[in-house]
Amino acid sequence: MILPLYNKAGELIFWQGRNLGKVTKDNPKYVNVRSKKTDYCIFKGGSKSKVVVLVEDILSAIKVSNTGCVDSVPILGSYIPPNILPFIKDYDTIFIWLDYDKRFTSIKSAAKLHELSCKVVRTIITEKDPKEYETTEIKEILNV
Repeated sequence: MILPLYNKAGELIFWQGRNLGKVTKDNPKYVNVRSKKTDYCIFKGGSKSKVVVLVEDILSAIKVSNTGCVDSVPILGSYIPPNILPFIKDYDTIFIWLDYDKRFTSIKSAAKLHELSCKVVRTIITEKDPKEYETTEIKEILNV
């Protein structure tokens, strides 16, 4: 499956291929191709939401934003770069919800992002990826 992301100007900024078959060394779960642009795609979930959830992948971002309560940004990996700050500056609360194997990265990233943004930054740690939860479960996890 190919998942393209476009910026507000309609330019392709990234695409991600998701292997729906058996994952092997030669057939990885994801193939990511980022352009040289520094844009991010924000999946709008709520009208004028003041909460944004940073997740690793596009499918998780779609699933989280489909709650209708929060916006979501796929960071396309587990590293949260400082150049994301202008894109999330209007949010009051930032959640970082990375996959379970990156839980320690989440905690470190939350502290750093709080320091850089002076915003409320919370970490969500669950055993499953965000995309594996039902919408009602995501709302409960986010407490929205």
